[in-house]
Amino acid sequence: MSAHDDIAAYLGDAKPARDGVIATLAKATAQVREHEHPKWDDLYCFNLVSYMGERMAPVLRRLVDSEAEAERLRARVAELEYVAPSPSCTRCYGADAVRFVAQGGATAPCPVCGPLELERLRARVAELEQVKPREHTADEEADA
Repeated sequence: MSAHDDIAAYLGDAKPARDGVIATLAKATAQVREHEHPKWDDLYCFNLVSYMGERMAPVLRRLVDSEAEAERLRARVAELEYVAPSPSCTRCYGADAVRFVAQGGATAPCPVCGPLELERLRARVAELEQVKPREHTADEEADA
């Protein structure tokens, strides 16, 4: 059982906190931090901390729900972004790709490395286009 499962079990059927509850807790936190703390029992702080503690279950529920949703979305993004490499790609499969092609396998651009190589080539072309062509001297033109 994970920590998230434990927290969810402790929270029971608590509903996620709304924005107003979060804002109220933020304000109470600032009040605890900023008020004058007496040397004796600080009843003001005790009251605010108790108030905040009573409202933590919905806040924790919201946190657990948000983290679960974020994990679900990360998994979905990874699933959608996954591209299987071509079995004939020597960059991805090395010697296995050479054997694959030698045994009659069709060569195909790798969907994993192909775009990376294409981007590298585009960057190189853009870099070379920025370089001014060297002017030829009269001697060089006569030799040509």
